Amino acid sequence: MDDSGMIGAFKLEVQTVPGNGKLTRTGAANTAKIKYGANIALNYFKANSQPVSAKIYPNNFDFLVQLLDLQGVGVPSESGLALFISLCSVCLKRSVQTQLAIFGEMTLGGTISPVRNECR
Repeated sequence: MDDSGMIGAFKLEVQTVPGNGKLTRTGAANTAKIKYGANIALNYFKANSQPVSAKIYPNNFDFLVQLLDLQGVGVPSESGLALFISLCSVCLKRSVQTQLAIFGEMTLGGTISPVRNECR
């Protein structure tokens, strides 16, 4: 959902390049609203990547993130959980399942917030 309550579909694309763990956002992912969730997701990922897989070394890569608004509803209000899953996926070189939809948000402590039902 965006701030006005419009429901939309978004595509999050993440790529890695050799680096030191920096996150670079482009497109809609470079807005102030996304920066907060992206920083939480990256910090949680760096602190907790080893329990996900011992093969993940987040400080060996820089992450390039692009958010695409597929329906023109604007910038989503929650994106941290989707970014965390994307970071795990790209570091493990394993694609998520086709048409995966991710709902909810995460905190820095890793708590997943419940999905809100605000359909109008």
